[in-house]
Amino acid sequence: MLSVNPSLEALKLAASVSLTIALSLAFGWQKPYWAAVVVIILAITPGFDQGIAKGRMRLIGTVFGGFIGLVWVALFSQSELAFLFTILIAGALCAYGYTTKSYGYALKIAFIVASIVFFAGGFDSVHSFSMAVLRIQQTLLGLLVFYWVYRVVDFPRDNNPRSDTPISVTRSDESQQLHLLGIGRAKKFVLITCAVWLAWFWLPMPGGVLFPLLAATLGLTLVEFNSASYRLVFVTLTFWSLFVLFQLVSLLPQLTELWQLAGFFFVNLFVIWRVFSKPEHTMIRLLGAQMLVLLTMGAQNLRPSYDILMPITMLLLVLLLLIIARWVSQLFEWLELKPNH
Repeated sequence: MLSVNPSLEALKLAASVSLTIALSLAFGWQKPYWAAVVVIILAITPGFDQGIAKGRMRLIGTVFGGFIGLVWVALFSQSELAFLFTILIAGALCAYGYTTKSYGYALKIAFIVASIVFFAGGFDSVHSFSMAVLRIQQTLLGLLVFYWVYRVVDFPRDNNPRSDTPISVTRSDESQQLHLLGIGRAKKFVLITCAVWLAWFWLPMPGGVLFPLLAATLGLTLVEFNSASYRLVFVTLTFWSLFVLFQLVSLLPQLTELWQLAGFFFVNLFVIWRVFSKPEHTMIRLLGAQMLVLLTMGAQNLRPSYDILMPITMLLLVLLLLIIARWVSQLFEWLELKPNH
């Protein structure tokens, strides 16, 4: 495998994301950050071929998840408790499948997309259908831009395509370990989701359905962390959020042209990807890039909005979700250690 040039990697990522956002807006599509997140996730995957394989699984999961989301809207738009029961079962199965199955990543994306279609679609079948189609369009756009930019700027470093999703194992001991790990993650997801929904039902939470939506979209990722990891995630997330929010208020309103907006993302992403280029900085640059495109989603609208209230609300809810997930993780670690004392 050839050595990695950090500057070149930063250039490819910055060019891909800025081009994706510019193309999405030029096509008149809403929510360009969906396509941008696709590029970021594929770029963080080691190896070009691995990234393409992951992109295929993401596209499959997006199509399947869009269909499932429409089914949920038809069945559960008037029944919160029935949907909660359904999302607990579906999320637990996907958490288990992501750990143990070769197609687990597609299951994870399918659950996330289905949750977005259900919640963000406003429980309306027409709006939800438009949301599902838009999600597929943005996913395909992100995948195509990633492929062509990375193909043109630099030849693939890794010619052995393989997915970084969990692979099937044949040895019984490893299979059993994955089974137990999958069961544990499924239980964590159920507890996190129940805690979030209880808070949403009984407390005056801001953002409407944003809190349970965040729990569904981030829950399958949070169950992978141990309790010690949350400190780094919490600090890193807060740092990048403050960095982005400062620019949202002070700089972005001054950018009136599409090329200026694309340049804003290019410069920021190049700096993030280049400064934090070491393997041990993977989480830092991943969170930095994602916070940049997510907290500035208002500026990416066809009619830009620079209201800071929604990004702050999102940040507070994400931090609250991290606290709940950490408590759940600590509970599981305590229960695992208890029999040994």
